[in-house]
Amino acid sequence: MLKDSQAKIETAESGEEALEKIKATHFDLVFLDHKMPGMDGVETLKHAKKYSPDTKFIALTANAGANARNEYKSFGFDDYLPKPFKGLEMLRILKNNL
Repeated sequence: MLKDSQAKIETAESGEEALEKIKATHFDLVFLDHKMPGMDGVETLKHAKKYSPDTKFIALTANAGANARNEYKSFGFDDYLPKPFKGLEMLRILKNNL
């Protein structure tokens, strides 16, 4: 979805791997899946904010309830993208947060 965006993409298979990458590299924006193996996205976010306070963190989740956006913002996420989503929705999130 982001191949035409000129964004440099890094991926991680778990919250622990994501946190190691966040500790080692500055990212402008990070998408964190709520239900990652091991450390989930909310727990990963709590640790990541210590190492990268200026990074924007976006929650990816299948939780699309009426109050989900507010719930994820209360956890400390900067924005929220419910799954499944379309490429234009992801680009809107990028544009709004970069």
